[in-house]
Amino acid sequence: MRAATLGAVLATVAAATQPSMIGTVAVSRSTWMAMTVSVQYDRPGPGDTLELRLDVRRLTGRRLDFSPARTALPPGSGTVALATTFHGILPPPTPIVLHLEVSNRAGRVVLQRDCELHLVNLQGKEAWAGDLVRAREAAGLSWRVSTCR
Repeated sequence: MRAATLGAVLATVAAATQPSMIGTVAVSRSTWMAMTVSVQYDRPGPGDTLELRLDVRRLTGRRLDFSPARTALPPGSGTVALATTFHGILPPPTPIVLHLEVSNRAGRVVLQRDCELHLVNLQGKEAWAGDLVRAREAAGLSWRVSTCR
């Protein structure tokens, strides 16, 4: 009886302290100026609703002129979509970093993840600056997640 009770208590404590997990991160729709990012998450155990924030940065960590996005992550598992648009004067560099943060109600960050995105053409090959100058090529450019850490 004691062993079963102790096992149940340990399982409850482990579930309560386990943070939200970000699974798959993908760009579901995009142009070079806007993107919708789909994030699959898993929240083991009950708890408060967490907030997922997204911002876009250079590889050096400096923020780019993409609008920030945020959404709630209720307990359980699911997929959320975050939309962001570029407001800069010059085209963004490629690759860029998609910075994701999960925070609790108090604003404490409980999980961070960085995903590198590359601008690609219709054939899936990496784009270069000249592709943004030509209207026909620029219309077919999109962002693709290459790695997440």
